[in-house]
Amino acid sequence: MNTSVVPVTTAGLETQSRWSMGIRMRLPSLFFAAIALLILWTVLLVAWRPARLEIVASGARAPLETLGVIALALTCGLAYVRYTVHPSDAMLLTVLAFVVLTATQLAFGVILGPDAQGSSPQLQVYYWAVGRILAALLLLLAVTIASREPSDRRPIWRFILMGADALGIIAVAEVLTWGLRAKLPMLSTASSFAQTKGRIGPLTTVDYGIGIAGAALFLAVAGLQQRPKGQQAIPFAWLGPALVLGAVAHIDYMVQPTVFATRLSAADLARLLFYGALFVGLLWEVQHAYRLEHDRAAELAASYEAERLRVKELEQLERAKADLFSLLTHELSHPVSAIRGFALTLSRRWDDLEDELKRVMVARIDGESVRLRELAEGAVTAARMEQPDFPLSIRSERVVELAREAAEAVPGIEERLKVWIDPLVEEAVVPADRARILQVFRNLFSNALKYSRPDTPVVLSVECEDGIAVRFSVENEGPGIDPESMPRLFQRFSRVRAAGMEQVPGSGLGLYIARRIVEDHGGTIRAESEPGCNAIFSFTLPTAGSAARRREQVPE
Repeated sequence: MNTSVVPVTTAGLETQSRWSMGIRMRLPSLFFAAIALLILWTVLLVAWRPARLEIVASGARAPLETLGVIALALTCGLAYVRYTVHPSDAMLLTVLAFVVLTATQLAFGVILGPDAQGSSPQLQVYYWAVGRILAALLLLLAVTIASREPSDRRPIWRFILMGADALGIIAVAEVLTWGLRAKLPMLSTASSFAQTKGRIGPLTTVDYGIGIAGAALFLAVAGLQQRPKGQQAIPFAWLGPALVLGAVAHIDYMVQPTVFATRLSAADLARLLFYGALFVGLLWEVQHAYRLEHDRAAELAASYEAERLRVKELEQLERAKADLFSLLTHELSHPVSAIRGFALTLSRRWDDLEDELKRVMVARIDGESVRLRELAEGAVTAARMEQPDFPLSIRSERVVELAREAAEAVPGIEERLKVWIDPLVEEAVVPADRARILQVFRNLFSNALKYSRPDTPVVLSVECEDGIAVRFSVENEGPGIDPESMPRLFQRFSRVRAAGMEQVPGSGLGLYIARRIVEDHGGTIRAESEPGCNAIFSFTLPTAGSAARRREQVPE
């Protein structure tokens, strides 16, 4: 069976892989450059007061915090989807970290805001720091643990339970912060926010501790994200650069604590960039997922098409086997019965039969045995042709020698055969399997003898075709072929008989086998005829030079 293979296009996957690899190779240098920039920026803010720019923009605070909620919530949703598809402890902790960040942002940035009753700038800084540090700890735990499959087979319930625990922990921490508000260490923001110009006093040890602790945790997570792909617990390559921006925002808020205030500073710009990095990461994930799904859909479509063709070919093979079995049981019975009948007659009545009758019976036995051989040869060849590794022993053969051997391929054709060879092919050489090509000649000559009158010639013509192929033509004088029957000539088990030729024996495999052999040699075969006219069966074989050029043009 000839298995049709549908090529699967992998160019999209390869391009995506190279692009991702290029980004991943540049991330470590970008990471260290970001750390260096963070250090320089922090030194500048601490040492040079004019760098601490602030803008009074109370109307911009609400959109900024709402944007933060949207960015964090979308990132949380993306991580949750990845967790449900490929559940692991690391992804679950990542989801919980963004749940904490989203809840903190929603509660203290949107719902309560800077004007909440009983809230002070110092307490707001503590609220914000507690939520971000807890989220950073969850991310740090996610990137350090082994990304193993959880034992629970229900990831949704596991997320609900652990999500409730995380929200409970952050709620308890924030309540404790509010309950201990009177005992919390003073920050440099305690009195500065009451001033219109927003100038702050000297930074305290607690200011440095909160800022450096949050930034260090975010940088640690970003650094662990730079490990080789196989060692990463969180499959988000863009999370590292985003967390570096988050660390910058944390340091900036240490120097300019305008978080949830009515003024904007460089710290708010850094936080806005952090949200922008999350949005870019989300878009990259969506595009990456789209490309993967598109390539997977194309791959599945190609696999489906290949499988459909394979099933179709298997069905055709099963039908061919059934047809072959029916043909053999029907066609073999006639020569076997004839041979047995003549043999029994000769064995029992040998002394009573005249010599002429004996010669006739022996000739009939010989003819029926030849028919049996042709049927067996055709059946075996047709069966082997259905295998993908149908063997051909290709060698360089001279065209003149092939024509000479073809004239001797079928007994009884010598007296009727006329051969014409174009002088241009006297030295021509074709790559061919000699035995298979002679089998083609036997099939064409046998048909020519069967479907022509005994006193008419059979003509074999050999001529050059455009210098790149040799055409062999077998012409006989007979009843011709109906145009409606021409498309079925070279099909398997197809027998086309003209009026008055219904009793001509045949298996319907000869022309099919001839077509397959010629096509496997890179040639073509065709028939030309009309009712009442001569029939011409011709096939071409490429010459040695053209066949070599064709092989060079075929990509490996």
